[in-house]
Amino acid sequence: MNAIFIIFAIIYVAGIVAISLKLRDIIKNKDKYEEPEVAEMARTRRREKKSLRFFQSLSHQYIVSLLPIWLLSIFGITGLLKVFYKIIAGENTLILADTWLAGACGMMFIMIPVIMAVIPLHIKTPFFAVVAEGGSKDGTRYAAWKEGFIMLLIVFVIGFPFYGFAANNYIYYDDEGITSSAYFQLGETYTAYEDVTKVKISVYYDDGIIDSLSYRVTLSDGRTLEMSDVTKLFFPETTVELHRNIEKYSNAEFEIEAPTEEDYANLSERLSEDKLENIKYVFEGDHQ
Repeated sequence: MNAIFIIFAIIYVAGIVAISLKLRDIIKNKDKYEEPEVAEMARTRRREKKSLRFFQSLSHQYIVSLLPIWLLSIFGITGLLKVFYKIIAGENTLILADTWLAGACGMMFIMIPVIMAVIPLHIKTPFFAVVAEGGSKDGTRYAAWKEGFIMLLIVFVIGFPFYGFAANNYIYYDDEGITSSAYFQLGETYTAYEDVTKVKISVYYDDGIIDSLSYRVTLSDGRTLEMSDVTKLFFPETTVELHRNIEKYSNAEFEIEAPTEEDYANLSERLSEDKLENIKYVFEGDHQ
């Protein structure tokens, strides 16, 4: 079983327990979370400050003003996910699996109640008091605490597995073979190059114009790995290097849907010469 899977499983269980205990305390100790002094801060700020016409209220304006912080947090969480991949791969060459986007989306939803409720509730200033109360149904501190942590519990239970399983989904290789972990796989699979059975290299079109490229490797157990991000218009160096290793060490069957001359003409206008050469090499190489 992957160490990364165990770590994320522990975080998942611990997170659910911690959020549930906090929510239980909020429900059982309503007076503790009314916080009349902080509520007065929010009322004073709403009386003294006006929202811009574009916004429905001052609280709405303040909540929207936290949007840049939310976006920055997503970049940070996505970057952390890529750090996990790099640690796992070590000195081997890493190829990101497309599912890291699912992980980023899962944490994106988790960060909404964190940025809009949990953090403002713990920072007792007029600005954050308005933010917290503005997100609750009846605009009270207690409601903000209760609704904020209910939402956090729901999105954490649903969203965190996307992040955990995405961190568990990776591909890396060296001079001897390919190591991979599928999205729901609890362990790694190592496949020597001589056990690679098939390589499919494809072109995708959008309205008749070449849109993206795909490099799929079929392993001896029948699983297929997408070795390059299909949203890219070119093969990254990591895929080209892998292609050289498969050509050199395997007896794989190559299924190739090559670009046309018109495609190459179109690509030459959109890509650098180096990227175009990579594409030509992968599609037109030796292939045994």
